[in-house]
Amino acid sequence: MAKVQKQFTDLKAELDNAKGILVQKDAQLSDKEKTIAQLQKNLRSQTDEYNAVLKENKALKATVADLTSKYTVILEKYDAIKAEAKRPIATPTQLAGSFKKALEAMKKELKTSEESSVGYVVSKLDVILKTGIGVDEKERVTFLLPKVEEVTAEHLSTVQFSIRAVPKVRK
Repeated sequence: MAKVQKQFTDLKAELDNAKGILVQKDAQLSDKEKTIAQLQKNLRSQTDEYNAVLKENKALKATVADLTSKYTVILEKYDAIKAEAKRPIATPTQLAGSFKKALEAMKKELKTSEESSVGYVVSKLDVILKTGIGVDEKERVTFLLPKVEEVTAEHLSTVQFSIRAVPKVRK
């Protein structure tokens, strides 16, 4: 019986040892489960953050596309304005001076010889000017003349003049 008692005591010690190991492993398992739960919580949080960043990224891409489109439109308008700025311009004074020079040249060409009893003069000048009107940096009115490639029949200005004979007075 002592032998059985010894076996019983050995088995009880072994059982107590196994119970201690089981408690220790159970505590480790509990720690691991807590770690897993925390990691799952972190994963959900990071997944939510990732989805929020992904959504924000998509919205930013749409904004960039919209701004790029608007930039392209503004750039085209800018280029058109810049091209418009390069078109020939004339102030009313310059235009009047050009007509004056043209009339003086015509007068010179219409001059007849001394023996002739008749002279010629431009008696009437009508101008229908087809041009844009603008204001320059000095706030002066300017005429925006069309570029050569823009000239069509409906864009042509009209200049009409009459020449009449004038008898010369003999001295």
